[in-house]
Amino acid sequence: MQPTLNIRTKTLHLHLAPRSELSTELLSTAAQICSAPGFTERFTLSHDGVLATDHQTGLMWPVYESESSMDFDDLQKYVAAFRLGGFDDWFVPSDEQHCSIIDRTRYAPAFAGPLKSRSNSWEWTSTPYLPAGKTAAGVPAAFWQVYGNDGDLNGDRRYYGAFARPCRFVARAGQ
Repeated sequence: MQPTLNIRTKTLHLHLAPRSELSTELLSTAAQICSAPGFTERFTLSHDGVLATDHQTGLMWPVYESESSMDFDDLQKYVAAFRLGGFDDWFVPSDEQHCSIIDRTRYAPAFAGPLKSRSNSWEWTSTPYLPAGKTAAGVPAAFWQVYGNDGDLNGDRRYYGAFARPCRFVARAGQ
């Protein structure tokens, strides 16, 4: 059996026969691939595994969503008081940011990498759902939500309940 390189999703798998030796050519090829830009895991876990940094987007996420659902006004209070990993600069992600952690090949939960869900339910975004208009107070009446079960998007009224998964900006890999 000849040593082979199998590269999938930016992970290097080296398959060797028992007692085989690696050729200089194979080692050189592996070194070139491993040092190529982008050859890192997309997510890094930190703070005892409760935070995941997405090196593709430069966002840090809690591994799990909030323990309970809340309306949009309570969401804003929750995120303002949110302290995890010693950070206090968390915010409600936009629909685009939240969809960046969806993996359409996964189901229940449909989140990428190490991100998990207790509820597999709806999670708030900060993006207004424009067809719903505004309230009498002049604020958006509804916001987009992401469904943790399958990654669907839906616009829902601000007084409905959904879970929170705030995020924060960190430097992207290589910056």
